[in-house]
Amino acid sequence: MKALYLFRLRLGIYLSIITLATTVACSCAWVTPEHFCRSILETNHVILGVVVEKPQWYSMDVQVIEDIHLQSDVDTISILGQDGFNCGEWLEKFEIGDTLILALYDGEFYDAVDNSPFGWHLGNCGLFYLRYSNGMVEGAINFGEEAQMYDDFKSDIMTCIDLTSSTDIFEDKFYLQVQVRPNPTADYIDIIIDGSNTIAFSFDVLDLSGNVIRSNIIITDKNKRIDLTNVDPGIYFLRSKNTSENITKKFIKI
Repeated sequence: MKALYLFRLRLGIYLSIITLATTVACSCAWVTPEHFCRSILETNHVILGVVVEKPQWYSMDVQVIEDIHLQSDVDTISILGQDGFNCGEWLEKFEIGDTLILALYDGEFYDAVDNSPFGWHLGNCGLFYLRYSNGMVEGAINFGEEAQMYDDFKSDIMTCIDLTSSTDIFEDKFYLQVQVRPNPTADYIDIIIDGSNTIAFSFDVLDLSGNVIRSNIIITDKNKRIDLTNVDPGIYFLRSKNTSENITKKFIKI
C-alpha cells in the first residue's frame, strides 16, 4: 500500500508540473492567428504525411507523402509536440492513420522526459496543421476558407504563406523586389526596395485584425528602418498603398 501511495503521489506531482509548465511556458506572448495561412513563415517545412506511430503521447512518427515546401530528404520523420516543458502542439488530437498537412520547424529539439533528440517540432502559437481526405485539404486554411482541392492548395501555397524571401512584381516595367528583415524581429524592421524607378512608395503596417498600427510609411531611398519598440509582440503585415500590384509582407515581432 505504501508503494502504491508513493507511486500515486509521484504521478500527481509529475502531472501537476506538466500542467503548470504547459500553462506558463507555452502561453503565447501575442494573440495567435487561427488560420494556417496566417500562422506560418517561409522557414517552415510544409509536408503532406500520414501518422504511422505514436511512441509517446507527446510525439508521433509521420511518413512523408510529399514535400510541399522545402525538402525534408527523409521518408519518415519523428515530431515533438507538447511534452509539458517544450512548447508545441498537443499531439493527442491525432491518431495513427490520420493524413495531415504539417508546417514544421526543423532543428535540434529534446524531449523533457528522457532527453531523446528530435529533428522536427510542431508549433503551438498559431495553426500549423490541416487535415487531408480524398483529395481535399480541410481546416481553417484562411479567412472564410475551410476546404480546398489539394492541387489548388499546392498551387496557392506561395501566396498562402508568403514563402518567398521577398515580394516580386513588375512596376513601371522595372523588376521590383521588396524585403522585410530581420524576421522575426525584436526592435525594428528594415524595408528594402530594389529595382524600381518610382520616386516614392507608401506602406501601412497592419495587425492580424486588419487594424492599421503604422500608416503612410514613405520610402524614397529604397531603404527605411521602422522602429517597433513600442509595438506589442505578434504577427503583422506590411502592405503597399501605391503600387500597381498589392504587396503584402508578413513579419513577427517577438
